[in-house]
Amino acid sequence: MSLPSLFDEARFRAHVDEALGIARRALRASVGERLAVAAAVDHRYDDKYALVEAAANVALASQLTALAELGLTDSKLTQVRSWSAARRAVVLSFGVEETCQFVREVKREVESAHKHVSSKKNVVTGRSTTTTHSVVRTEITYEWRYEYRYQLRVVCGGGSSSVTLRERSAHTTLTTSAKRNPRSDKHVAVPIEVDVSHLFEQIVDEQPPVFGFTIDRRDAKCHTPRRNANTSATHRYHIDVFKFCERAANQIHQLASIDTHEHTRDLTSATTSAAVSVALPVLPVFDRSNAAAAVAATAAAPAAAAATMTTTAATTTTTTTTAATTSVVAADGDSGGVGTAIVAAAVRGAGGRSSSGRGSAKGHHKKGAGGGVLPPCALPDADTIGVLLREQRHSLREALQKLGARSHMPRADNVQRLATVSEFQLVTVLRHVQRIASAFHEAVQYAEHMLYKQLQDAIGKLLTSADFDDYMRFHSRRVLAPAYAPRPCAYALRRDGHCTEGVVSIEKLLTNQPVLTLVRERRVQAGATADEGAMTFALGTSTSATFTGKHYIHALLTQRFGSDRAPKLRLHARARHYSSFALLIGTIQSASSFAPTFGVVLRNRDELQLPLWLDMLPPPKEFKAKVKSLSPEQQRFANAYRSMQLSGTLFAVLLVELKPQLETVLGLPVDALAKELELSEQLFELLSAYRVPSDVLAYDAAVDIDVKPTDTAGKIEAVRQHAAAVEAMLERERRRVVKEHEQKEKLTAAEHKFRNLATSGGGSAGEKYYDDENEDGCDYSDDYDDDDDGSESLS
Repeated sequence: MSLPSLFDEARFRAHVDEALGIARRALRASVGERLAVAAAVDHRYDDKYALVEAAANVALASQLTALAELGLTDSKLTQVRSWSAARRAVVLSFGVEETCQFVREVKREVESAHKHVSSKKNVVTGRSTTTTHSVVRTEITYEWRYEYRYQLRVVCGGGSSSVTLRERSAHTTLTTSAKRNPRSDKHVAVPIEVDVSHLFEQIVDEQPPVFGFTIDRRDAKCHTPRRNANTSATHRYHIDVFKFCERAANQIHQLASIDTHEHTRDLTSATTSAAVSVALPVLPVFDRSNAAAAVAATAAAPAAAAATMTTTAATTTTTTTTAATTSVVAADGDSGGVGTAIVAAAVRGAGGRSSSGRGSAKGHHKKGAGGGVLPPCALPDADTIGVLLREQRHSLREALQKLGARSHMPRADNVQRLATVSEFQLVTVLRHVQRIASAFHEAVQYAEHMLYKQLQDAIGKLLTSADFDDYMRFHSRRVLAPAYAPRPCAYALRRDGHCTEGVVSIEKLLTNQPVLTLVRERRVQAGATADEGAMTFALGTSTSATFTGKHYIHALLTQRFGSDRAPKLRLHARARHYSSFALLIGTIQSASSFAPTFGVVLRNRDELQLPLWLDMLPPPKEFKAKVKSLSPEQQRFANAYRSMQLSGTLFAVLLVELKPQLETVLGLPVDALAKELELSEQLFELLSAYRVPSDVLAYDAAVDIDVKPTDTAGKIEAVRQHAAAVEAMLERERRRVVKEHEQKEKLTAAEHKFRNLATSGGGSAGEKYYDDENEDGCDYSDDYDDDDDGSESLS
């Protein structure tokens, strides 16, 4: 049995409807009809906080009622409260001690079920006699005295003192066929413990006990009724109590399983059925009448509330904003002390934060403790919740009494039974406390689910990170000036007065849309030095390049919901037809150094899609928290390694147009190749495919003496002639290579066929023959010469 991690609305509504049906039978008809599940009642946002506060206080009061049934009397409660007031831990402990001692060896004769019958006839008298034989064996058994003792105690921190809620010891006889202890000689189990300090810390008054759990809504970390420090602490407490009850109940089941009496087989079913029959007062419900009055009061009195707050602030500087909290007063209607609870509204100066924490106080209409004024609330009134808690106490007692009235149920004072009515009642109370913890767990989840569902219904769809991106784009357009608004990270590569060479963008994989980044632009003039913003990168071990132009610094802010993974990005680059550029990817090493790790040339409608994997580094505050407990050497290493990580995390992309660089290395004027598409493609092919040195193609005034230095067309023609000469040379080289290849193929074929003829022994070396691949006859007789030594060689 465990608490569900995911909220199941259908299961929750079924549980609430069942519990609400029981509650309505205990309430007056007019009151019961006004109660409805919170989502079905028109209410305010502050009512959700009140709902969680009330659920927490009622759950704590219900647990105190259950502990009272286990033996937490008024005097014991007073002692435990004194420990809690002294800021000492209060622990609920369940301990078990077992012993198993050898008693005696028992021998007995056991007659076999199989018998042998023989008949004998007297030849003299003629009479027959029958003799029956049976086998008798001696059976040896060993008896052991098994005894256990358990204690349920409330222990003061450190174990200096404790109060016992319930204890019992019992023994039985165990029989074995071998002299081997079926248990342990003595075993003291590690106590099952849970810290219940939170339960007693929430008691603000002792006579009768008053629970005053509140949510500090002024805390900056208080986001919703569920996501705040106070609710989280109470939620963790209930989870711990749930686990304690599960382990303690399982321990009792293990002890009871040793008892072979037939009633022990019903322990699980009987206790579960009894626990389910107990009424649960932890109900996330609102009173329709109270809710309507609260909404009306809130709508009618915002101005009055603001005026009251202004007057208070003007008269004193020490007044703390009052806020309504829901306190649960535990009092036994029959005998006083711990028991049935009623609810009273109380105002506490340092309590929670109402609307005033993020707005203004609203609609005060009722006087509370300390002279404060309570805002209206949609919760059921004190009498209604008091009836629910009294019904819990009554149904719990009734369930325990029914267990004691079961037939064949051993009484608690029967020390020879390991499982008696005492164990059945203890397990039932533990299961009931588990149901209380589970009800609070579901109530808190329900309050958060209401917010989630109402927001989803108001917007009309389930929001994703992509929807939030759309909203941030819309928000930025409305709030930020165009110069400071995030811009799509997509850039067209082009020079002034020229068409676009290509487009480069960083996109999200899911949406295929460029990400929005905050951009700062820096223009570096040509010929600038490193101090003026120019940057360099290495082309090789001994060569570097300097680049200037437009530099853009981008900042990307991403968001994700819950357990969503970090967004997946990609670099998308594409070149236009008859265009080309180089793309370099790397990191910024310093203010003047770029370290490329990847490069590619894109030409003629090439397209590149490169995934970008983001490695999440812990923020500085988290990093310091993680390394503060390391040794000095480890801290120095961690800081040094983080410095290396941070130095290489500035991702950079460098775009270089190739045509202007080509004009420079060829000695051509600017834009000389702008209209020479065919020549440009020819030059790129020679430089990239054949690795032709650029100075072979470049215009050279010493060689091209017929071209004037100011003659742009003449320079282009000179480069074209150089390219044509290189092409002619390459063509001759290609023909030579092809011819050599064809000759080698013919020579290989001839050698292969000659060897086949020589091996078969037919024909002569000079015989003309044909093959399927060459229909023309080939006479190879002249290709062979006789050497002086009589051997033949292939020329």
